[in-house]
Amino acid sequence: MTVSFITTKLTATAAFQQVAAAPVSVGKPSLDTAKALKTLLRATFTGGSFDPLTLGSEPVHPSLVYQLVSSGWLRLQGFAVAYTETYVLFIRAATMSALVTKVDAVVTVIEAGSNAIEVTDMLTEFDDVQKLYRCNMEIAFTQPAGDGTLAAALVYPLAIDGTPNQYDADCSQRRINSYGVITLTTGNNVTTLRDTAEAALVGQSMGEQFTPLQLKSGSALELPGGLQAWHDIYFETQYTTN
Repeated sequence: MTVSFITTKLTATAAFQQVAAAPVSVGKPSLDTAKALKTLLRATFTGGSFDPLTLGSEPVHPSLVYQLVSSGWLRLQGFAVAYTETYVLFIRAATMSALVTKVDAVVTVIEAGSNAIEVTDMLTEFDDVQKLYRCNMEIAFTQPAGDGTLAAALVYPLAIDGTPNQYDADCSQRRINSYGVITLTTGNNVTTLRDTAEAALVGQSMGEQFTPLQLKSGSALELPGGLQAWHDIYFETQYTTN
């Protein structure tokens, strides 16, 4: 069996917006998360300052400053699964009540967003220099590999295990081929999607040399950015003679 055989079966279910082979070498996804973040949060600070990196020369509070602090690919068995960019939001206000109101509004908008984005940490303090209340909020923005759309199924070859040849003249061998299938979503339906994938794959075979595909194991993956993920391993037995 090949990865393309599995992706074809998963595509036929129409349950996924994206079905692809998990890449090994890949560049940064096309989505501009800074722009998406600004689009998502700007209306929350109408009338207030909203700036990248640092406050402007004449800030209006409540205000928000956002900074990208880290980014990189999350990999499984060497294959790219998702790309995470971590931002810190600095929210400032003249009073504690005004700060709490803005922080709550930001959290509400983030939780309701369609992208894989979540608040991962938060610290509230009083800035003695500026005489303002400030919340330092860390958020993670995660995009799946491939074209970045969700829900997604990513497939990759995991392992090949062979048995020793039993004959002197010919080479007859039994091989066990294993594949990984990663289901990614933000729709609280990861269990439904992996069940759909299992129903589409178990029992499928490429031909006479292959036994039907079987499920070996599965487990949830913990990924940042509010991205729900499940990892299943499937295997088949292949008989070869040379």
